[in-house]
Amino acid sequence: MDDAPPLPEFSYVAGYPPKIKDTLDPGQSDSAVYMMNAIKEGTIRVSAIQVSYTDSKDNVLLNSSEPFDIVINPKSVADLAIRMEVPGPLPLGGTGMANISIENVGKAPATRIEAKGDIKPPVGLEASGFERSFFEIPPGGEVNYSVMLSGKDSGNYTIHLKTTFDGGDGSAIREGSAEVVVLKREYKYEYLLLLIPIIIIAAWLYRRHKEYKY
Repeated sequence: MDDAPPLPEFSYVAGYPPKIKDTLDPGQSDSAVYMMNAIKEGTIRVSAIQVSYTDSKDNVLLNSSEPFDIVINPKSVADLAIRMEVPGPLPLGGTGMANISIENVGKAPATRIEAKGDIKPPVGLEASGFERSFFEIPPGGEVNYSVMLSGKDSGNYTIHLKTTFDGGDGSAIREGSAEVVVLKREYKYEYLLLLIPIIIIAAWLYRRHKEYKY
């Protein structure tokens, strides 16, 4: 049997070159089995396999198979999507919860998931419970957890979450972010402070008016 060279789209693990019996009696058969790994996705054309042999009268005969195609699908990998739901504006000194969801939108399990977060600017908004570890998230699965936020100084802050994981084709990173606002302190009687000068001026004018009247 004349076997074509190994297809470059495959790496051969075992079975090449093929070994076929030198003699096959009537009714006997033999086969060559390859163990190989696909290293390239797409449609691969396998050419005809030709076999030459001699019969009992030493006549050389030929036979061949039909060409055929092999379709190699892309390797299944994991992919993570991060969603963050943050509270509305926090009052100064107030607290709120940020809800975090990590979903596997890929076609393979995600493993060794590590989630870490930070806040910019780093001072003024405090958070606890950002760092989490998960062993595995199956395809279509998700994990959820919450982070406590505490507003210490007024301003606009960005919460940033970085997630590393093994997606089946090496390590990968996915990131997400959200904005949080901490309000300025409210003074309930500020408007009264603004009215005091106006009241004083009005009283002075009224008094002057009475003096001129008499």
